[in-house]
Amino acid sequence: MKVGAIILAAGSGTRLNLGEPSEKPKVLYEICDRPMVSYTLDLLKALDFNEIVMVIGYKADLVREAFSRQVKFAVQEERKGTAHAAKVGEEQIVNDITHLLIIQGDDSAFYSKETIESFIRKASDFKIGFTTVKLNNPGAFGRVIRNKDGNVVAIVEKETATDEEKQINEVNAATYFVEREWFNKNYAKLKPSKVGKGELILPDLVTVAFNSGEKVLGFEVGVEEWVGVNTPEELELANKLMKERLNGNG
Repeated sequence: MKVGAIILAAGSGTRLNLGEPSEKPKVLYEICDRPMVSYTLDLLKALDFNEIVMVIGYKADLVREAFSRQVKFAVQEERKGTAHAAKVGEEQIVNDITHLLIIQGDDSAFYSKETIESFIRKASDFKIGFTTVKLNNPGAFGRVIRNKDGNVVAIVEKETATDEEKQINEVNAATYFVEREWFNKNYAKLKPSKVGKGELILPDLVTVAFNSGEKVLGFEVGVEEWVGVNTPEELELANKLMKERLNGNG
């Protein structure tokens, strides 16, 4: 097994800038005086991946400048969803890579090396696996649906979730591990999502897997390792938590 990593880093940061066009991409907003994606890059380097590709889009030149010579880049010219972004990244990865870790550049600063190693080790027995986290207030995140045996059968976005499904507190933490050949074959089956702007999204690959009889790994991580950064308040919280961690208190 040879693993390549794809960092999704094309976001615009509009919500972090209070709804106004941002002067910089989302992943360049800082946590403890460092671009948030730099923590992810350090993590992947520590894991000694065979190849790392960062998918960029909004104000791509600023990300290139910040991380020149540290990583290979792929440009998502049009924002067509997370699955499309992953495919753009996959196309830049050398042919002998057999598996892909697809990780978000805006919520992965707190993952530990040991957690991602464990995730990959377990996910390597599946065609696709993804991280989950249990939140007290799951809010806008996609809910993880499991059957009576505890196996994942779908990720339901909040826009289509039933009242009962909205009570589920296990949500998609959106780091994926896929067998590359399976990803490419099933990417072609994806249709525009029923939510959002009709993009091609990674959670729909879970439904594709279930519909084709494949088992899917939902790998739960601790709430202390997953910190979504979508608002100024969440960025402030991420700074507080990272400061505590760096001071040995987190």
